[in-house]
Order: sequence, then structure tokens, then C-alpha cells
Amino acid sequence: MSNGAQVLVNIEKHWRTQLDKQMGEVVVPEWDVTIFFKPMNLSQQNRIFKYANEGSLESLVETLLIRALDADGKKLFSNSNKKFFMEKASPSLIADVVSAMNDAPDTTIEDARKNSEPATKKST
Repeated sequence: MSNGAQVLVNIEKHWRTQLDKQMGEVVVPEWDVTIFFKPMNLSQQNRIFKYANEGSLESLVETLLIRALDADGKKLFSNSNKKFFMEKASPSLIADVVSAMNDAPDTTIEDARKNSEPATKKST
């Protein structure tokens, strides 16, 4: 195996260890749910940044659709839920949840609320 190929193996191994860590979680009492999540890869981040670069708040919903998992690590929402979130969910609560998911591991939704002005995040 060439040096470059070995480096790629090491890169993938490192990424797998990141994914194998305990999932982060955000408790959202207003929705009576705990949302679990794992780190995003660049493809997932790219989907979100396309909206963010356009100044679209759809980036918040896209983050939920991509990252929100149940306790078993299965997707909590599907792309078909996008319209629902865009029209029938509290924008400030979505922002708080996404902020808690994206911030430092010990950030809680309370912290996110203080930073933006309901949910709790445990470490990843």
C-alpha cells in the first residue's frame, strides 16, 4: 500500500472513531423529545451551507433533517417533513435546537437561548 493510500486509511479510521463516540443529545421539552445527533461529514455540511450562503433560514431546517436521530441512531425526520418545519414549527425553537447541536459539547439549549434568546444538550 502506498503512503497516500495508508494516509487515506488512517483518515477514514479517524472519522469512524468520531462516529462511534456517544451521540450528542438535545432534550426539547416543548416537543417532548430527545434529539440525538452525530458529527456531520462535508457532504452534509455542504447541503446546509448552500442555504446559509443564500441567507436562507432553510439551513436550520436542513440541519434538523440531516442530523436529528432517535436513540437507535435512525433518522428522526425525512425530507418530506421540510414543509412542516418551515410552516408549522417555532422558528426560535428550531434555531435553539440547531444552535445546541452545533455548539460545544457541553452547550445546553439554555445556553443557546442566552446566546440567541427550549432543549438541553449533553456531550458528544
